[in-house]
Amino acid sequence: MNDPNDYCREVGDAAYIAALVPRLVTVSMRILDLVAALPELVIEDEV
Repeated sequence: MNDPNDYCREVGDAAYIAALVPRLVTVSMRILDLVAALPELVIEDEV
């Protein structure tokens, strides 16, 4: 089992998860910006 609370205890940082959430939100928002900036996907029909 992967328990993030174990990591908090291991490194002695009880606020690890609370600090991680804003980072995850920032990465998610940047990914949305990158995806929005991609050119439109054009799929040509083969005939």
